[in-house]
Amino acid sequence: MLYLSIGKRVSWVGAAGRAYGTIENFDNVRNVKGETIPWITISCKTPLNPNYSVRFPATSDYLSKMKLTSIKKV
Repeated sequence: MLYLSIGKRVSWVGAAGRAYGTIENFDNVRNVKGETIPWITISCKTPLNPNYSVRFPATSDYLSKMKLTSIKKV
């Protein structure tokens, strides 16, 4: 079971490879079918782009496809 919360560091696999970021927010938004689903916003700050963030559906099906994992602090 994956436990997500604001401020938690995560990694996932996308088209460009493995990415890392910090969870900023969770929202409930309607999709095209009219269903309300959770969305997750993740900040991926870099020196070249300090305001970069990604947003995707926080459904279990989508998160498993993205191989989202929590990063443990050392």
